[in-house]
Amino acid sequence: MKKIFIFLTAIAFLAGCSSTPKRSNIPTPVASIQAVSEGEYLLVSPFADAHLTLGFDNEGRIFGFSGINRFFGKADINNGSITIEPLGYTKMGGSKDRMIIEDQYLTILKSAKTIEFKNDSLILTNERGETLIFNRK
Repeated sequence: MKKIFIFLTAIAFLAGCSSTPKRSNIPTPVASIQAVSEGEYLLVSPFADAHLTLGFDNEGRIFGFSGINRFFGKADINNGSITIEPLGYTKMGGSKDRMIIEDQYLTILKSAKTIEFKNDSLILTNERGETLIFNRK
């Protein structure tokens, strides 16, 4: 009986010491704007080489660089959903290619409906399934 007790205790101890795999590949909805308001994020997909950014502050403001211009406005984040109010922009001009990328980026951004973290990336998705994937800058 004593050997069985020691054996079961050893099994329980070893099972308690085993590491549980991280579940970072499972999306985690962003609860509030405070969860993302520390610094800016760099867009890594799509348009990875365009150096596009996105940032939030604790007051509900959204801002960033869209390839040629800077943008700013308000955003509301609540349990994984995001609503972006109409954005303001600077009015710089640039090459046609850069203007197209900027327009596509802002179109997806303004239509985003969900916001979540997955594998240390911030992901915004719209109703058409288009995604913007950011890493912390």
